Amino acid sequence: MQSRRALGVAVALLCLAAPLRAATKTVEVGPNDMLIFLDEESGTNTTTITAGDTVKWVWMSSGHSTTRTDMPQAWDSGIQAAPFDFSQTFSNPGTYDYHCTPHQAFGMVGTVIVQPATGGPTSTTLPPPPACTDAEAVANARVQVDAECPCGAAHHRAYVRCAAAVARAAVSAGLLPKACKATVKRCAAKSTCGRPRSVTCCRTTAKGVQMCSIKPTGVACKPPKGGSSCVGDRPSCCDACGGAVCPSPATTTTSTNTTLRPTAPTTTTSTPPLLLECLVDADCPLANVCDGLPRCVGGVCLAGAPSLCPDGTPALWVGTASSLTGLVNLEFAICAADGFVSGTFECLSDFLPCFAVESSIFGTTFVSVDGLTILFDPLVFATGDSCTFDGLLVGRTMGGDFVCVDPFGFIVSAGTWDASRCP
Repeated sequence: MQSRRALGVAVALLCLAAPLRAATKTVEVGPNDMLIFLDEESGTNTTTITAGDTVKWVWMSSGHSTTRTDMPQAWDSGIQAAPFDFSQTFSNPGTYDYHCTPHQAFGMVGTVIVQPATGGPTSTTLPPPPACTDAEAVANARVQVDAECPCGAAHHRAYVRCAAAVARAAVSAGLLPKACKATVKRCAAKSTCGRPRSVTCCRTTAKGVQMCSIKPTGVACKPPKGGSSCVGDRPSCCDACGGAVCPSPATTTTSTNTTLRPTAPTTTTSTPPLLLECLVDADCPLANVCDGLPRCVGGVCLAGAPSLCPDGTPALWVGTASSLTGLVNLEFAICAADGFVSGTFECLSDFLPCFAVESSIFGTTFVSVDGLTILFDPLVFATGDSCTFDGLLVGRTMGGDFVCVDPFGFIVSAGTWDASRCP
């Protein structure tokens, strides 16, 4: 009897000591092309787990990392392109701050809170971080962003960096609650500023849910199945939808006659206005970049003409550049004469990202064992970054290596590129 009782006690102790089943929490990396980490459970950049649980980061867009350089438990996924995922298991309670290496300056940071494991079914959910409730302070900060950060910036990255600096200054001055800083930066990140030709696109689903996203052109702003779409008149998705140009989703109202003989309810539904095929040349889609840029005439897109060199040969080359941060479209027009090539970079595709710089292209050609080699002059950006590249020409194709460095000489990107000449 005593041995049976002792066995029962041992089993009970084992059950109490057994750890809870480990869980996995998912964090989206760069959802909707925004520079944020988004925990799928909390809806913020904070993930709360129990010791022994795992956090899984899932890349929704390319060119990001999840990185922690502090001890204990440092990690680094490296800069990755979507689709990709990276997991980390946390054994020790504590608070673990992390960031995206290339976008930390833009506020792309996150936090993992690890609570001690318990033997019972105690809830491990912490209250969410303070929400931003001061709409007036956010509006004032965004007015300051408009004053200090030109929307026509040469690069979207420069605009977001400027907006982040304004938000930090407002927090330091006590003009903006710290919980609202991310809202200001998010409005800047999800905008067309520094993105030529791009538009804010307000899309309404068949159920009346309105969403905003950034599209490369107005024509790319297409309605979802059974819904509608509208090109916004404001550069940021924070206020492009719901105004006069792109009103809030139509509401259905039902009125009932209360006379002695009731009549059937009457329903009134507003209909979104029809859109022209185009407003400017940039709204016209490109079926084939080699056919030339179409033109917008009277709201109708007309076919363009291909780009040709003086000798009548096609001037446009189309391809991609590949590095650890992902793929970038290449489109450039060059012509050869007297052992040299010269031309300009273009950005013609109806999708992003597209590589475009302020400087022109110039290179020297010479015959090598493998074919015709072209040594291009370095490309210098307005930011001070520069890229060097070479190319081997074989028939209608060209390709080679490239290396880009910052003003201090540190490598920021490197990889290979290839392009084909239009027929």
